[in-house]
Amino acid sequence: MQELSQKQHGDNTNIIYILSHDSHSANLFQIGDPGLIKKPIDEKELDDVFCKALKQVKKHGLSPMNPIVFNFKTGNDVNCVKADEIVYLKNSKRIIELYVWDRTESAIALANKFYSTVGDALARLPARQFIRCERSHIVNMDFVQLMVKNTFALVDKNETRIPIGRTFKTEVRIAYTMHLGLRRSY
Repeated sequence: MQELSQKQHGDNTNIIYILSHDSHSANLFQIGDPGLIKKPIDEKELDDVFCKALKQVKKHGLSPMNPIVFNFKTGNDVNCVKADEIVYLKNSKRIIELYVWDRTESAIALANKFYSTVGDALARLPARQFIRCERSHIVNMDFVQLMVKNTFALVDKNETRIPIGRTFKTEVRIAYTMHLGLRRSY
């Protein structure tokens, strides 16, 4: 553990310890601000420590190893989802439904609901990847299979359709074309 703290980027490393004895915790505090969880494991405490670690990762920049994390509150709980896993968000009377990609089913699944506005949610997502395509919808362009008239067809087996609003159509078309160009350059 001492070696880790001496590495060039050791201070940007997040370590989460699960301890069964208090006697080990004194040595751990010498190498930084680790996440400590004592057995028996409390799920809320585990979620809080992981959310804190994800926030620190986000603070230190973007890379494949440091994904962008979308945080949202449900009640008193702060939840975290990697932005790359979000397929779309749908607003209904200031309740945002968050849909994510379920890899095991190769399908889109409702992950959670939270109170927010579409504008606030969009501001916390990467602009290169997400676009507001209608008054109540934000879509992750990585999950768009094709644009057909006034809808996006998504990549799931049901070819879920997301509407494109008339006032957003020009901006969406430009963003979609640019995103296709970025996909081809990978």
